[in-house]
Amino acid sequence: MVVSALLAVGCSDSESEDPVPGPETGTAAISGLATTGDPGAPDSPYVWTPLPIGGGGWATGMVLHPTEPGRAYVRTDVSGAFRRQPDGSGWEQMLTVERIVPDGDAADEAESADYVIDSIAVAPSDPDRLYLSVGNDESDTEVGEGRGRVLRSDDGGTTWVPLPQRWVVAGNAAFRQRSEKLVVDPTDADRVLLGTRQEGLWRSTDAGATWQQVDSVPSGPAGDDGERVGVSFVEWGSGAHAATVWAGVEGSGVFVSTDGGETWSASDVEVAEGTAPFEGAYEDGRLYVTLNRLGGDGAGRVLVHTVDNGEWADITPDHESFEWSVAAAPDAPDRLVAVAHTTGGGMWRSTTGGDGWQRVDVDLRSDDVPWILEGGDAMYVGRLRFDPLEPDRLWFAEGRGVWIADDVFEGATIEWVATMPGLEQTVAGDLVVAEDGAPISAVADHQGFRHGDLGRYPGRQLVDSAFAGGAALDHAGLDRRDLVWIGAEYHRYYDPDRRGRGAVSRDGGQSWSELPNLTPDHFGGGVAVSAGGADNLVWVPSYIHPWEYDENDRGVLVTVDGGETWTRAEGLGDANRFHRLVWWFGRRPVAADRHEPGRFYLNDDEGRLWTSTDGGLDWTLSEHSPPCFEGTACHVFGQLRASPRAAGEVWASTGEGGLHRSNDAGTAEWESIEAVTEARSFDFGAPLDPEGPPTLYLWGRVDDAEQLGLWRSADDGESWELIGRHPGGLYEGITVVSGDPQRPGRVYLGTPGSGFVIGDDPRQEER
Repeated sequence: MVVSALLAVGCSDSESEDPVPGPETGTAAISGLATTGDPGAPDSPYVWTPLPIGGGGWATGMVLHPTEPGRAYVRTDVSGAFRRQPDGSGWEQMLTVERIVPDGDAADEAESADYVIDSIAVAPSDPDRLYLSVGNDESDTEVGEGRGRVLRSDDGGTTWVPLPQRWVVAGNAAFRQRSEKLVVDPTDADRVLLGTRQEGLWRSTDAGATWQQVDSVPSGPAGDDGERVGVSFVEWGSGAHAATVWAGVEGSGVFVSTDGGETWSASDVEVAEGTAPFEGAYEDGRLYVTLNRLGGDGAGRVLVHTVDNGEWADITPDHESFEWSVAAAPDAPDRLVAVAHTTGGGMWRSTTGGDGWQRVDVDLRSDDVPWILEGGDAMYVGRLRFDPLEPDRLWFAEGRGVWIADDVFEGATIEWVATMPGLEQTVAGDLVVAEDGAPISAVADHQGFRHGDLGRYPGRQLVDSAFAGGAALDHAGLDRRDLVWIGAEYHRYYDPDRRGRGAVSRDGGQSWSELPNLTPDHFGGGVAVSAGGADNLVWVPSYIHPWEYDENDRGVLVTVDGGETWTRAEGLGDANRFHRLVWWFGRRPVAADRHEPGRFYLNDDEGRLWTSTDGGLDWTLSEHSPPCFEGTACHVFGQLRASPRAAGEVWASTGEGGLHRSNDAGTAEWESIEAVTEARSFDFGAPLDPEGPPTLYLWGRVDDAEQLGLWRSADDGESWELIGRHPGGLYEGITVVSGDPQRPGRVYLGTPGSGFVIGDDPRQEER
């Protein structure tokens, strides 16, 4: 799955229904918004620029170098790894295709799962040595079938060498927000320990070239609902305890080695069933450990272990939470800060090593990214870390990004200041361009944004301040001012009070009103707006599990009066295989004709196309359909798009089945676009020639190309030009393609973790 800040933790239950006041963009222009080419397509003239959002994904952990000022690194669950700019102005993505430098071609070694980071480690003895463990396996993947790996950098994250061994690495699975389980010997940058979910603890003495499993440390039992935590943290001591290492193991406790990881024994700390040692933090002879409850049931604990006498003490603050994070000041380890699973109830601090705690309030400030403050002062658990070189400074990586607080032991409130510039980490759901040319995005977790100024961060979320995933957008074909956004409260999926989320705008996305009379069945999926206006909608809901559509038939929901009444569409028979998983943003099974009001199209994955001419209330089976079937990638990538050129003209992508066109809505056989051998996402843009057809933009393969790429056609698919393989240097893939209907050559691309990038063809500017 791709979504960040998911389900059990990291989610706000805010239910504000009021439109968000304030400007749609921030007031300060972004300095130095970088533009790049595409190292995978060096002959392409395209220039790529990030669409600035700033934060918004789950920063699941961070490390700070103990001897080098300013060296800070952040890991995320789906958005890669970032390093702090030397001048402290922001963050830069460390995982771009030109940075992967094995012996062969960089592009051959780039894997999209590299953006799913499980752990990050710095070498105290070598400031330029870094390691990442990366992988997007399920946590219960069979041993031996994992595709996770370790990347090593010898130049501070400028370039990376992928190491050959593979494990089950699940950087986007449950329980990813804990301390590191990839650590480096403080005296030897080549000695590394790696904890895994399935395969126990591993040790390398040659900088990761080879690894040996540590048999004396168990791998841990299976976790709740098939999730596994396994070896949950590894922490190396320092100073007098530089040869001491601890490893936390789900259900088994904390294991210790006093000879640099060669031999291990169990400590005497007790770990209850359903509990995992989530964090280990060593400071000046003490090891702080959090024991967190899996599944969110019961109370977690905060423990301190005094290394020299072997004693353990429970120092949990007087507050019941299933999850904790704790940090100890490096210059005075009696000074502690702890946070429960959210800061809605405050934070706790102690100046007595945990013998007593004071609850303090939280205040948030964001000077650069205004929208990040929406949702109140609640922050979600990630990792608290004191700066080892600025002891009065505390860092917090959490569900919206990275924050800094100074002087946290003074006053009644801790003020956290956001540090988000450069931290592009949203999951793209959809994007449309409003009548005035402003792109409007839908993103996971934070709804989406209207980007009225491409050189500024958004000022507010799209609809309101609530936590909700943005799933899809559409506009009326005859009036682009009419827009509809749909979303999902997937973090409350099993809550009977879960709301349907959808909103309509009549002014090009500048203001929004929640659609009325929504039910829990109005859940993500796809939406189409009649050419005649947003009173007539067809909504194809989605599910939280891809098999659930067999058990919970939500059907297809239709309104012809702006949501005052919703009707289940008739005539579709047993067809309900339209949108099976809420995070498959690339699946677009419904489209509205752009010229004929009330005309809609639906494509299931049983090789059928359905057409309605009465606003979606009644449907008939078309004689011919594009080849979209359950056993192919079409059930993930299949998209229907009505052409802006003429009524009845419909195009369909079908994954490895290619790209297809019908000029009469399936009355005659569909035309296969011969050159396209794989089509994952596509859209129309402004014609390159004012007298020509709409430009086609396609993420897929043309002429049996070995690699996926972004292609452009100005002649209805007769010929194609490769304009990108790794737009902006990113190699994680593309989930959204959206052509600009007004600006020739401009295309917006959405990624599964790094937000959006804007592509421009400078040749068009010269015309």
